[in-house]
Amino acid sequence: MNRRNPFDTAHRLRDSYPLRTCGAIKGAGGASFRTWQTEAQAIIDAVRNDELKVKLDLQDSDFIHLPVLFQKNGSRFIAYTAGSVNMLVITKGADLHLCVPKPFGPRRAAGCRFKADIRTKLSPHARTVRFIDDFLTYHVGQGEIHCGTNSQRTPPSDHWWEMTWI
Repeated sequence: MNRRNPFDTAHRLRDSYPLRTCGAIKGAGGASFRTWQTEAQAIIDAVRNDELKVKLDLQDSDFIHLPVLFQKNGSRFIAYTAGSVNMLVITKGADLHLCVPKPFGPRRAAGCRFKADIRTKLSPHARTVRFIDDFLTYHVGQGEIHCGTNSQRTPPSDHWWEMTWI
């Protein structure tokens, strides 16, 4: 008898997250879902353009756009796929290592399209990009890797707390 492990991520995804293929998202069952993506993107764009770019003097080139799908929960949006931006960043000397939540995004024959896109966008900036399955441990509780991990860091040698902030 072939029993499914109730703790298996793929099992949980099939049961709780039915919109896992491009066809399912484009189909009739994904109409509201597609509307939610447009609404969430408008909010993200407003924060990026009205807050981050203006108040921190950032340019479009300062942002790396990573894919994520959202679902609406009341009046707020929560990540449907893993929020890859909520990764753990590990520095060791000049090396940068990224532990990215495995996105479990829409699949095609070649695999997860989100994972491939994230790796392509982040690899030029980091020595390693590793995908970690945090779906059952953190994502279903509306968190990601950074919520349950800690990285020991060497504090700056200057007295940054004595600086005047403008």
